[in-house]
Amino acid sequence: MRPSRLPMRLCAAAALVAALAAQSPKGKPVPVEEIYFLVNDEIITRLDYLDQESTIRKQIERAQASGQGDKAPTLVPVDLISNLILSSLVRQEAMKNGITVSPLDVTNRMKQIAQRNNMRGLEDLQAALAREGIPVGTFADNIRNQIYSEMLIGRITTLTDPSVEDVKAYYEQHKGDEFGVKAMTEKSGRLLKVSQIFFEAEDSLSFSDKYKVKEKGDRILAEIKSGKLSFAEAAMKNSDDLGSRSMGGDLGWVFEQELQGEPNIYQAVLHLAKGDLSALITGARGFYLLTVTERRTDGPCPFEKASVIIKNQLLVKRREETVEKRINEIKARSVVLRRTDRFGAWTFK
Repeated sequence: MRPSRLPMRLCAAAALVAALAAQSPKGKPVPVEEIYFLVNDEIITRLDYLDQESTIRKQIERAQASGQGDKAPTLVPVDLISNLILSSLVRQEAMKNGITVSPLDVTNRMKQIAQRNNMRGLEDLQAALAREGIPVGTFADNIRNQIYSEMLIGRITTLTDPSVEDVKAYYEQHKGDEFGVKAMTEKSGRLLKVSQIFFEAEDSLSFSDKYKVKEKGDRILAEIKSGKLSFAEAAMKNSDDLGSRSMGGDLGWVFEQELQGEPNIYQAVLHLAKGDLSALITGARGFYLLTVTERRTDGPCPFEKASVIIKNQLLVKRREETVEKRINEIKARSVVLRRTDRFGAWTFK
């Protein structure tokens, strides 16, 4: 969006003067950009709207071409203009609160987007946007508005953590449905209680030093198998993971999908029955011995596992409520005037 800042009392007059003066010396009319909305001291023009509409149309076309038409965004003009107005209000509020977004901020965010999409840099991103028919300026405007929104939300949503009582109350209310093991398993895989012995071997170690760590792991594995040491005793004496060592290697309850970041560990746990001991597994930071001490297939998810999820859910809910309240306050003290019949009798609320 291309904001044009004029005192609101002059906006309509400026548009009228421009319309009357828009004649070439030969008397031929010169096109005048139509103002769709006045948002406090900014204007939203027909071109602002058409830029965003074109972007949505391109997204719909790409989704349909890839056979994912059912997942395509829906082009609803009223929703689109509403989002443009809201973006303008949020940006204005952010600036009133001393928040600024520089061109460098936008450029850095675009570089991050390029990196996340395995592109070599901004040139690749610009080429991709061109192929999709999205103007770079429109894309950059949307990124700028997104950063303004993120920074404003961060400033107005400093929240305290939910109390233990709140978390327990939510758990008791939902442990039979949302936090039942069967419901959770469908989303995240089976629920397991896992213990580990970790032998650290960073990439910076030489081959011979890594081999010595592996030998130690193989020796501990043999001692556990022979009955010389229990798994918990071996963990407390030998594990390099300080967080779980004092608890005999106990990592607590985990869902299978939480282990996917370490493919070797994930595959090993998939095939471990309760009480089984894994072979020595190579991971990103060293070597691991694993055992599954318990599996749960029904009943409620253990509170210690569910509480982390519930805490995050309650924080998200509080954040949404705080943001909605602030947005409503911003709307209430703002002046949004419609200058087009393009959207019927609709008014921004």
